[in-house]
Amino acid sequence: MMDAATRDELTELRRRAYGPAPDIDADPEALARLTELEDLALPARPEQTSAVPEPEESARAVAVSEPETSRVSGAPVAEVAPVAGVTPVAEVAPVAGSTPVAGSRRRIPPGRWGIAGVVAAGVATLMVAGFLTSGGVASPQAGSALDAAEIHVPVMIMASTGGYVDLSTIESAPDFPIRGAMSWAQPLGEHYGWSLWIGGADAGRRDQSCLLLTDGERTRGRCVSLDARTQGELVVSLPFDRIAPERRPTGMTPDQSVRFTWSENGFVTVVVRAPETL
Repeated sequence: MMDAATRDELTELRRRAYGPAPDIDADPEALARLTELEDLALPARPEQTSAVPEPEESARAVAVSEPETSRVSGAPVAEVAPVAGVTPVAEVAPVAGSTPVAGSRRRIPPGRWGIAGVVAAGVATLMVAGFLTSGGVASPQAGSALDAAEIHVPVMIMASTGGYVDLSTIESAPDFPIRGAMSWAQPLGEHYGWSLWIGGADAGRRDQSCLLLTDGERTRGRCVSLDARTQGELVVSLPFDRIAPERRPTGMTPDQSVRFTWSENGFVTVVVRAPETL
């Protein structure tokens, strides 16, 4: 477990890696320390045991507590009591059409473009409010309408690879909407049939942050200054008609879109809401 001093050290190293003026790629020792602390910050794996709990004990362990009222919609939200002896970890319910990514799927060879700076840690949190299934897990019902407050999926960017990205070696890298060369780019998995990418570029006087979605034939992307990104202005949306029917969130209606926002808190947040332009 990390103490307060170690958490503060990790925060400072993350700022040097992902902040407005990253400089950690010039400090190998700091980069190695960041990787070490990111691994330390990951949830501990539960210990495996050969003991099988008695049926009555198992039933008690998974008993559903009294539902509390959701602050979003006023509907009850179920909570599941933890099993004794198992380290609690964040439960993640998959979203229809979204493929979580647990880490970089392949090692990117060293190059000259700059620090890769990120590894996709997958879908870190899922909050679905307003619906309750018999199994005690909150989820939307088929055919139900969704609104902006009901689905919130942050995709965490949480670890440094310590490597460098040469975009000329990545055949699948998309073309970002920016003049000049990208400094780095990183895929963050597939969502609703579209591949999500982030990247950075040195475009003249200001560094640029880019967010892009591609289905292999079409792209929807945007690049803004780092200042604009930290103010929540880096947003790309997928309208209803751009998502294949089998990939749409359950209950999504034609007046809604899926919105991707790369914000200053280190997340790309996915929200189902009313349509917005790029």
